[in-house]
Amino acid sequence: MLCPSCQAPIEADAVFCGHCGTPLPPVHLREAEADEAAQIQQLDQWPDDSTSDIAEETTQKFIPPRSYPLTPAPVNKSKVSTSSPGSSILSLSAARPGHKSGAPSTGRNLAFIAVILAILGIGIAAGFFALWQNKHIPSGDHTASAPFRLEGVVTFHDTSSTQSGTNTVSLTANGLKNLTAPAHYAAWLVDENEAHIQPLGTLAYTGGSYKLDFNRQGGNILAVGSIVQVTQETTQATLPTGRVVLNAHLPLMALMHVKHLLVSFPSTPNHMALLPGLLDQTRQLSAQSQLLSKAKSKKEVRCVTQNIFTLLDGQHLARPMVKPQDCAAAHVSQLSSEFGILGTDNNGYISTVGAHASLAATQTDSTDTIRKYAQQVIFSSENLKTWLSTLRHDAQDVLAHPEDSGKIKEILSLSDYALNGVDSNNSGNVDPVRGEAGALQAYLYGQSMATLKLSTTNQ
Repeated sequence: MLCPSCQAPIEADAVFCGHCGTPLPPVHLREAEADEAAQIQQLDQWPDDSTSDIAEETTQKFIPPRSYPLTPAPVNKSKVSTSSPGSSILSLSAARPGHKSGAPSTGRNLAFIAVILAILGIGIAAGFFALWQNKHIPSGDHTASAPFRLEGVVTFHDTSSTQSGTNTVSLTANGLKNLTAPAHYAAWLVDENEAHIQPLGTLAYTGGSYKLDFNRQGGNILAVGSIVQVTQETTQATLPTGRVVLNAHLPLMALMHVKHLLVSFPSTPNHMALLPGLLDQTRQLSAQSQLLSKAKSKKEVRCVTQNIFTLLDGQHLARPMVKPQDCAAAHVSQLSSEFGILGTDNNGYISTVGAHASLAATQTDSTDTIRKYAQQVIFSSENLKTWLSTLRHDAQDVLAHPEDSGKIKEILSLSDYALNGVDSNNSGNVDPVRGEAGALQAYLYGQSMATLKLSTTNQ
């Protein structure tokens, strides 16, 4: 056994070193100290940090008491004051080569936590800054910063007293930026096949939108063109030269059948369009039914009833019960018609209107708008066929029995349904459904088939 201070050999049961006089710990503590020194020597051979930490933890578990019970003996005070069992044990751990003070893993953890806290601090600061910015943005800037949604709609109407043709176009555009004079927005109706451009006028800003109404006197506006353009102009030109900002066109294949419904049809008198022709014939039928309800004599009743057959069939009765000169004597003018409402072989206005509405809806370039209103036109034509087929049977009975007032009243009611429709469910409106819509509604639905949706263009 060696003295822990001077490393001189000493007896195993010595109380102090005989060479340097250093007090020695009791024997039972001396054995524990020797075992601990052996463990430290073994740990010094492990190079890795984790084992160094374990060694350091092991060496620091034992803290020797401040003093030991010693046998009185002369001692060297200078050596005692500079060295102690506790300090010698600790010095072994501090003197180990390659040992690093502090835990490396603990340092890395502290650095990681510091980075996370820094990121959180930056995020919180950015959030407060964004909230502060939003709070101080004026309310008027929201609409200014919002992206423009350029869109519009073009509708066609018949504003004439006779309702004989579509003569008015209305345009509404949203999302257009305000311009400074002399710059302005202008609308045009274009027929590319005929190289014709119809100026529609300057759009006016009203109620948050740009709007325009154009009326063509003495003509059908749909005959002029099928393309609507809105341009940004700087001069009052008669033809467009500015940038096209909105554009719409009727699909060519569906357009042919829409024009048969609203512009012209080759087989009708004077090439009248199908829906205006149907409306005109139905009006005449309603007028004759009113005359029938006011007729005073059987001859007068039969003459008016013959006119009803002419309007329905498109031709005079093969065997009229009253000759034309007798009707003239009864002050009833005989009508003529080359194209009947029903026709003699299901070839009148009603069936032809339904066919071309269907053809327009089923073309490959048809639109949802065309399909929607074509269906409503077809519903109306089916209602007309049902009502007027019944009316025709009633007219046959009246020819045979002119005194049958019940049938005459039914003819009057059915002719009114055919013209104006009927609110069969008491909803307050004549709806585009079976059993309600008549010829007037069919004409309006047909005009709606030509509705166009304006959209942006890359021109």
